[in-house]
Amino acid sequence: MCGTDEPIFDPNHHYFPEFDEPSMVAFLMPFGRLMFGYANLDREIVDIVSAATGRDDFVRRDASNVSNQVEKFIVKHVGGIAEIEAIKEQLDRSIRLYHLRNDLAHGHWWRFDPSNESIEIRRDRIRDGEQFITVTRSQLEEAAEQFEDIEVNLFKIRRAIEARRIEEADNV
Repeated sequence: MCGTDEPIFDPNHHYFPEFDEPSMVAFLMPFGRLMFGYANLDREIVDIVSAATGRDDFVRRDASNVSNQVEKFIVKHVGGIAEIEAIKEQLDRSIRLYHLRNDLAHGHWWRFDPSNESIEIRRDRIRDGEQFITVTRSQLEEAAEQFEDIEVNLFKIRRAIEARRIEEADNV
């Protein structure tokens, strides 16, 4: 006790949880979906840049400005394309998701509250003045769905770019 009758640690919380704890199972599927969504979106970003430029050497850097990175790479190699604003709109939607993924992957999972299915994470770097964040299972599920939605939208844009490139090549 610390001068009060309140315990320092809540006995109903799991501190420094491990994935093999039964109470963490509810997080495994949405966390896995989020990680797959992240990887698939990264791959689609490279694919759409490749479709637009014919180059396969684009590397995404800082997630906070991925739309500007993509635009600069495309403009540098082929000039503007009609789909750039639609691409940037989707990529801008992904920034918050990338930050959440990075917090989950690089932060320290230190307290799990099974009663509200939330995990408190100590970030590896302070963002928006916050060192700690709380993530619920439903937030993981929503983020995974949004990663997938952005990937699908970029896929559709890429297919339009590829179709136009084929048509342009046929008209030469």
